[in-house]
Amino acid sequence: MRTKIISYFINEISLNNLLKKILYWSKYNRSHYICVSNVHSCIESFWKNDFKIAHNSANIAIPDGRPIFWALKLLGSKHAEHLPGYEVTKKLCDLSNKKKLKIGFYGSTNENLKKIQKNLKKKYKQLKIKYIHSPPFRTLSKLEEKKIVSEINKSKIDILFVCLGCPKQELWMYKHKNKLKCTMLGIGAVADFLSGN
Repeated sequence: MRTKIISYFINEISLNNLLKKILYWSKYNRSHYICVSNVHSCIESFWKNDFKIAHNSANIAIPDGRPIFWALKLLGSKHAEHLPGYEVTKKLCDLSNKKKLKIGFYGSTNENLKKIQKNLKKKYKQLKIKYIHSPPFRTLSKLEEKKIVSEINKSKIDILFVCLGCPKQELWMYKHKNKLKCTMLGIGAVADFLSGN
């Protein structure tokens, strides 16, 4: 079920059902994306139509911010759970470690990505990190975009953590929804928590 907050849709889903859904998607090698939604993204959707379209086109949008969670409750949602991006990311890494899912990271800095890889490998011994890429902080050429899409698909990852920050990551996932064969999750600043920065 989805609840509308102004012009912004959020899914009422439990953490357990979210993990089950992602595990199910991983069997079919198709493109999906999940928005991790907070007050900042809610306001972006109010003012920017392209962002609203990108956010509302997500397969699932989860209440990361506590105010978004309380808004769901006030609007009558009995089954909404507060799903902070950091906790969801940790649970997905744990699930990937146990179920041998392949993961990747797109965004953040090279230094951050190296630290993330090191920290996660230390905690999850069987975790398969098959793709990491820090794109330049500029608009990519069509050739660069094509190469990135090709490399992500060649890596055969199941989950791609997109760390570009809001609103860039939501727009990027929307743009690449029908090009990538994995589940994308926009985690933004969670990358800094994972790296220890």
